[in-house]
Amino acid sequence: MKRLIYFFLLVCSVPAFAQTDTLFEHFVNPPAQARPRTWWHWIGSNITKEGITKDLEWMKRAGIGGFQAFDVSLGSGQETSQKILFMSPEWLDAIRYTAAEADRLGLEMTMVTSAGWSETGGTWVKPEEAVKKLVWSEVAVIGGRKVVVSLPSPPRVNGPIRDAARPGGLLQQGPSTDPTFYADYKVLAWLTPKDEQDLAALHPTVTSSQGAIDGAALLDDHLETGVAMPYASSEVSPWVQYEFAKPVQVRSFSFALKLRGSFGSNNIGRGLLQASDDGTNFRTITTLPGAQHDIRALPVRTFTFEPVTAKFWRVTFLPGSGITTVGEFGAPGFFGPTPKNFDLTEVRLFSGARVHRWEDKANFAPMFEYTTLGTPEVPSTSSIPSTGVIDVTSNMNADGVLTWAAPPGQWTIMRMGYSLTGAKNSPAIPAATGFEVDKLSSKHLTTYYNAYTEPLKKALGPLYGKSLQYWLVDSYEADAQNWTEDFASEFKTRRGYDLTPYLPALAGRIVTSAAITDRFLWDFRLTIADLLAEKHYGTLTALAHKEGIRTYSEAAGISLPVIQDALRNKGLVDIPMGEFGMGQGLGETKPWMAVEDFDADHLFRGASDRMAAHFADVREAASAAHIYGKRIVAAESWTGGGFEAPASMKRIGDYWNTHGINRFIFHTSAHQPLDTKPGNRMVGVHINRNITWAEQARPFVDYLSRNSYLLQQGQFAADIAYYLGEDIPAAVPYWEKIQPAPPEGYDYDFLNTEILQQLQVSNGRLVLPSGMEYKVLVLPNTQRMSPAVLNKINALVSQGATVIGPRPVQAQGLTDYPHSDAVVQELSAAMWGDADGKMVYEHAWGKGRIIWGAPLNSVLASLKTGPDVQYTRPHLNTRITWIHRRAGSTDLYFLSNHRRQSEQLRVSFRVTGRVPELWHADTGTREAASYRIENGTTEVALTLSPEESVFVVFAQPATLTEHVLSPLIESPIQELKGPWQVQFPEKSGAPASITLPQLTSWTAVADEGVRFFSGTATYSQSLTLTAEQLRNGHQVLDLGDVRDLAEVRVNGQSAGVQWKAPYRFDVSALLKAGKNQIEILVTNQWTNRMLGDAKAPQGQKVLQSSPGMMDMLFASTGQQPLPSGLLGPVQLMRVAKKH
Repeated sequence: MKRLIYFFLLVCSVPAFAQTDTLFEHFVNPPAQARPRTWWHWIGSNITKEGITKDLEWMKRAGIGGFQAFDVSLGSGQETSQKILFMSPEWLDAIRYTAAEADRLGLEMTMVTSAGWSETGGTWVKPEEAVKKLVWSEVAVIGGRKVVVSLPSPPRVNGPIRDAARPGGLLQQGPSTDPTFYADYKVLAWLTPKDEQDLAALHPTVTSSQGAIDGAALLDDHLETGVAMPYASSEVSPWVQYEFAKPVQVRSFSFALKLRGSFGSNNIGRGLLQASDDGTNFRTITTLPGAQHDIRALPVRTFTFEPVTAKFWRVTFLPGSGITTVGEFGAPGFFGPTPKNFDLTEVRLFSGARVHRWEDKANFAPMFEYTTLGTPEVPSTSSIPSTGVIDVTSNMNADGVLTWAAPPGQWTIMRMGYSLTGAKNSPAIPAATGFEVDKLSSKHLTTYYNAYTEPLKKALGPLYGKSLQYWLVDSYEADAQNWTEDFASEFKTRRGYDLTPYLPALAGRIVTSAAITDRFLWDFRLTIADLLAEKHYGTLTALAHKEGIRTYSEAAGISLPVIQDALRNKGLVDIPMGEFGMGQGLGETKPWMAVEDFDADHLFRGASDRMAAHFADVREAASAAHIYGKRIVAAESWTGGGFEAPASMKRIGDYWNTHGINRFIFHTSAHQPLDTKPGNRMVGVHINRNITWAEQARPFVDYLSRNSYLLQQGQFAADIAYYLGEDIPAAVPYWEKIQPAPPEGYDYDFLNTEILQQLQVSNGRLVLPSGMEYKVLVLPNTQRMSPAVLNKINALVSQGATVIGPRPVQAQGLTDYPHSDAVVQELSAAMWGDADGKMVYEHAWGKGRIIWGAPLNSVLASLKTGPDVQYTRPHLNTRITWIHRRAGSTDLYFLSNHRRQSEQLRVSFRVTGRVPELWHADTGTREAASYRIENGTTEVALTLSPEESVFVVFAQPATLTEHVLSPLIESPIQELKGPWQVQFPEKSGAPASITLPQLTSWTAVADEGVRFFSGTATYSQSLTLTAEQLRNGHQVLDLGDVRDLAEVRVNGQSAGVQWKAPYRFDVSALLKAGKNQIEILVTNQWTNRMLGDAKAPQGQKVLQSSPGMMDMLFASTGQQPLPSGLLGPVQLMRVAKKH
């Protein structure tokens, strides 16, 4: 591309010696490390070597640095006559060919760790190696005699809990025919608590809003039988009622819905549990919150409350109960018609207590947070003493018959084992779909890895580890897991006690007390998180490293309820990843990622929405890279869009750059086995050789690369470290408000417990081995902390650190309990002293301070730490996001204007003694800036166009404290008016040419071929100039509004490509006195032509797409034609320096 020299008049004022430095050279021509990668989906076994070569050569031309190859079943557009199935000899040959081509072209090659996009699964995974869950059966026996009883085998069903069957996966229909697995673990016996009564045996009368129903199906303790109920709406609130012969006392209640599918599926219901003495006047006992935090929960849930006695019990479902009417990708009804009914499979009342929300707490379906889910305390008559749980496993024979001399009393016998969740890799073709491997077992993961990689090693030969450089572990979508064969021994090693007496808690029983049971379940979840990190992510990365391969991973991914330490997961892979989206619309940005309306402090205001989830995920990935010493923060980028223009992608990419992303990975460039248009497509923004602007993509990709290059330099600069705490899951939360919020002008990272233990203090600063430094440490808003963490906080404060947060008063878990509580109470009382967060906010301790309740900005001010960035606000809605990195003695600030308005700003940076320069990634140029240095800051005058971003680079020593540049003066030379000749390419559906009296959108032209045109059209016009008009300054051709890209040719010579506003071209060197021929080549994207084809009869369609899900998805959105073409006005301008 011919590089624009619009800023030449200012650039010349930068010292000459500074223009040749390495940093700037690499900024102008970014190296491979800085270039974006792309996901490359092989769709539906439609693969050709010709397509592979053309795809990869186009990536190289476009400036993309590498690809991450997927084999998936989702997507459509091109169908080959011969299918190449996953892991077939032909497929392995195609992989070998790909590796050779990547090596030839110098592209980084990555492969996903399974077919589909999640996670580590395949046909070679044996049932005993797959993802497991605990299951059990129970019988009641009378003791005081020798008991011989056949214990029912626990459910072998592949599903999430008990006997609930797993629904089909993405786009999967029909019942599963997969093999099942079961193994016994323990047989336990305990005296049945006195409050336990089988209320189902009282045979209540069951009625509903629909009339009489089969109540037995709701009381049979099976999750696959039930009754059909209508979905709640504004008109209908369906209910089910139990009427007992006389009032009964109830402490707990559970209900369940039958699972259906994955996308567009049902979910846990929202409603009320109510009680009545007369069947008319009902009082609400507890609310049923439904799905929480934008996740799809397990549709079975148990609630515990203070005991209530009543004769009538009713569960009422409210609107929003259990149904998603819009598909995952914003297409109503895309996954079939919305069902009218759901299957209610269980409504059970318990006289004895159960653990509140035990299904969630035992990780059958995890939540993001558990602190608000404490179980109410119960009397001893409702709980099981831990000392009273007897292990009678050795008394059961191989046939499941228990022979036991039972002491007197009524006993509950539990036979507990484990079966499969049935989780499978997805979305993959049937021949590539198998069980997900056990995520808590290093042994099984190693077996999986070796089986997966062995044929690849044979096929690739020396290219394995040379051309194939990375594995990608995509987002964790393998569902919950709560058992593996050696879980008990791992638990005892890590937590220091035997879990056997507490196993009944995993089936909802209260052991010893409600508080003790919740503590055990806290330890249980912590152990799962430890094993997931070490046995899955850690093992996979270690295996890869032995072979010279490294790992990318989202570990675990956006808004996925995984029992995890997310920062630790990401720290165990080589390149941590986040994810951000484009929009739900197929053609332009929609509010799903409404960047312009999203405040940077969103996470700290507790906004539980999709944007906040992406925000948390990106900040989590960035923090993991910073604290674990990793240079690259990658992101699955622009997910969920369609045919987009670079300008709409830029504004979103810039935003995420300011939050830490420094390597974009396009989602997606589907493999194009054929040359047919608009090409093969997978869900996401389409970046491939068959899009309309494929051969004009390089300037946009260079822009992204320049941003990434500078943002990969040096160290992230932050003042605040937020400690996430010890509760599991430990992930950057978007579902609740984090306090205190960071004051404006300061940046921050998140820390986990592992990294907290690595903190040291130097001159009052908190420092990490990675090189990160912080001024303050903020503790989570909790009163619980382990002695180990409190001792570390004590050491940090004693050595001079400033720590902000409430005083802890107890420990978590049962490790060393109750001594652990005593240690926390004694030490925290000394450390916090008289600080109570209300009247007294600070307590000196050693060389440092504990602060509780004081505003964070005042704390930073007391440390003589002013804002890193401050800016004036010429408009009420002025909003600039920014990021700061330090590279040696150079400070790099990236600032982005996300408003569609110009901003004339004065920006103060916490830098002094160096000269600011403005570096522009769109042009690869830099310019001097007007500035003033005073009071330890440098104030820079900055004008930003709508949605413009810029780097402010402080490198060279300043010899002046103030420097003011002369402004540039723009003056019009001539406007280019109609008529305009517009030429269209052949076979595009448009006429060969048209004449436009004045500039307008193609969509306003009556001819349907023009209205629905997609591609590149050429506007022709002539321009006559005098020699006088060509004197002084530079001549710039301003095209005004363009949709979407433009190339200008003057007298047959190209002035370059512009892909965003302002569409300005320096044409000084191309113009001549006299008549000049002007050609403007304007390109839009495929949306309009696809809409035209959607309404055109067969035989009149222009595009060659094979009908499939992507066309169905497109047609279902109600998309309208988008403004396209040269909209103007077009003016020739003079730009000169004011004298």
